[in-house]
Amino acid sequence: MSDGPGRVLIVEDDEAIRDSLRDLLEDEGYTVALAANALEGLARLWESRPCVVLLDLMMPVMDGFGFLAAARGPDGHGLDVPVVVITAAPRSVAAAADADDVIAKPIDVDHLLRTIARHCRARGGSERARP
Repeated sequence: MSDGPGRVLIVEDDEAIRDSLRDLLEDEGYTVALAANALEGLARLWESRPCVVLLDLMMPVMDGFGFLAAARGPDGHGLDVPVVVITAAPRSVAAAADADDVIAKPIDVDHLLRTIARHCRARGGSERARP
């Protein structure tokens, strides 16, 4: 059973961006979980069961690349949730993250909402990440 259009995990170290994204998505009916870095994000991933993860690449403690590697596991099959990288890094750097989508900062809100909706619809709302 899903909550509204789905659950979204935001992994972003910039508090203002994190809070703005949360407010935007909650206004759209999404249930939102937050993490200030990738280590927190990994913990929240398994408990929040999102239909999509919004992931910054450049963060302290552990970056987005580390998050993806840890979440996908050594065989690449651990993470069963689409990841949308949101970054100010050049697209070539973001592409190296092997995410499902990349959205550049500054964020085009309409594009972001369409991207999230597409992934959540494809997953049937909230989904489960395989531990």
